[in-house]
Amino acid sequence: MDSDGASIASNSWQPYPKDCLGLSVPSIGVTGVTHDDELPVADDGFYVASFSIDLATDAVAPYTWITAEGLSGRFDQNAFLMDTATRTVHFLTTDSSLNVSDVAAAVVVRSYKNSYLLGAQYATLMEAVKEEKMMATTVTKTGRSLKYA
Repeated sequence: MDSDGASIASNSWQPYPKDCLGLSVPSIGVTGVTHDDELPVADDGFYVASFSIDLATDAVAPYTWITAEGLSGRFDQNAFLMDTATRTVHFLTTDSSLNVSDVAAAVVVRSYKNSYLLGAQYATLMEAVKEEKMMATTVTKTGRSLKYA
């Protein structure tokens, strides 16, 4: 509180996920990407373009975070509790050559419950690939192609 008794900051605490009963694995993802006509946040001229990214989930998704793999920029919101069916975030970038399809292809959405499963499934798949001693097999992980040699 400041000297006048007004709140100058507030914090909220989320429970430890393992303590939450009944959490299901959410089906969470991007439902749309559009180019913004103007930047949605105050800016000092550093960012040159912005894209709106619509997210949707079928269950509460604690600790949701987004990445734009291989792109230069940042999200206006990240690492949040997805407690509504839909949410829109904005990706701000310094790259004026990006278009909607570039951003849509690079965005990956993860949350506490589904990132663990993706990791476990990927690890199991990679072990199977190693056991078969396959060379140059294409393995898909979260929409990206990775080469195993």
